[in-house]
Amino acid sequence: MIMKDLNITFDFVSADELYSRLGKQFRNSRIAFRLNDGCKYIAAFDENKLVGCVGFQRIGETMRYKIDFVLPEYRKKGIYTKLWELREIQNKCSETSAFCTEFSLGMFLKNKFEIHNVKKNGISFVKRW
Repeated sequence: MIMKDLNITFDFVSADELYSRLGKQFRNSRIAFRLNDGCKYIAAFDENKLVGCVGFQRIGETMRYKIDFVLPEYRKKGIYTKLWELREIQNKCSETSAFCTEFSLGMFLKNKFEIHNVKKNGISFVKRW
């Protein structure tokens, strides 16, 4: 799938492929440590450059949304919305949960998630039934 007006493509990628494409600036960040083989990932690419990603993992009857990011210079271009939509298509569970930051909280609330608690570090645990 290609976004109009940008040369952005979307594809499923493995944790290993995602890690190798993250680049040096992200390999030592918290993002790299949250990658695991139990998750599925949908990535956005500008040519061969990874510019965004969402992850998800089924845990019993719950879908846990994992990593959500778009590089700052690619934000406000509809990339996160498209990644979100592609992930939602994969979700066949009646319950969905996530830990999210202030950057993604708005998207979760817009999509009918409710905040269940907020940790001291500002990370919110959200759920949708």
